[in-house]
Amino acid sequence: MILSPEAAGVGFTITSANNVIHLSRMWNPAKEDQATDRVYRIGQQKDVNVYLPLACHRDFGKGGSFDEKLDELLAYKRVLSENVIYPTADSQMMV
Repeated sequence: MILSPEAAGVGFTITSANNVIHLSRMWNPAKEDQATDRVYRIGQQKDVNVYLPLACHRDFGKGGSFDEKLDELLAYKRVLSENVIYPTADSQMMV
């Protein structure tokens, strides 16, 4: 089954799949994660493999292609959202 990340992120439960390939990356990492999470639902009994193909070119060096830069940006956005949404142990709740 081939689905775009937007279509796969809206209510499907695909527990018989065990390979996810993101051919086009979403600018919003939450949408990409939600599409991937569809195969991690209750009832999944297989190991799940997630593939993120990246186009690289030796003339641009490591981390120089658009796909590599987008991958770094999405990783940064994921870390940023985790730090904002989930408070650290040093945070105190305001009453």
